[in-house]
Amino acid sequence: IWHEVQTYSSEKKIAQKYDNYEESIKEINIAISSNPDDYDLYLSKESVLIYFNKYYDLLNFLDEILERFPHDIKISK
Repeated sequence: IWHEVQTYSSEKKIAQKYDNYEESIKEINIAISSNPDDYDLYLSKESVLIYFNKYYDLLNFLDEILERFPHDIKISK
C-alpha cells in the first residue's frame, strides 16, 4: 500500500510541476546542459517524458543515459 501511496503522490507532483511539455523539457534540458553529471536531472526528464506519453523519445533518451553513465549500477539493473 505504501508504494501505491508514494507512486500516486509522485504522479500528482509531476502533474502539478509539468503542465506544459515544451516548457518542461526546455527547462530540464537547460539544467542538464548546466549540470551534465547530475543524474537526478536525467531522472526528471525521464519522468516528464513518461508523464506526457513520449515513449519513443523516452527510449532514445534512455539510450543517451546509458551512453552518458555506462557504469552506473542504477541504470544497469
